[in-house]
Amino acid sequence: GFDGVNKLTILNDIVVCGREGTASVLSTPPKYAEPCAIGSAQGLARWLNTRMISTRLDMWGIEPGTKNVTNLWVELAEGEITLEDSCPPKRTVNVVSVNIRNKSGQVLLESHQEMGDGSNRVRNRPLSQK
Repeated sequence: GFDGVNKLTILNDIVVCGREGTASVLSTPPKYAEPCAIGSAQGLARWLNTRMISTRLDMWGIEPGTKNVTNLWVELAEGEITLEDSCPPKRTVNVVSVNIRNKSGQVLLESHQEMGDGSNRVRNRPLSQK
């Protein structure tokens, strides 16, 4: 089936995207973006632009709930995430969540997270880290 947004074609193990539609079934295992092949945040932006035809990467980090490409690059380069080479790419984050209990069985909670700009994000949940 096609969804009318992007077209996914496999040619000699290369993913090529266009505007006609998205292939819904792949017979080969997924491939992942390789940080050493991408090389930089600018390289990641070029890689993303070929796979996300209708997305404005310049709005990433500005629109609520988005990260900029540089932050995404740091996550990829440091091994915090994987990006599946698809149209659009799929970001996978592995998270560890830890429940620390005292002798009474109470769970230690992270009350808040201090952000880079000094603001606080309310958490009130068990400790976790990607």
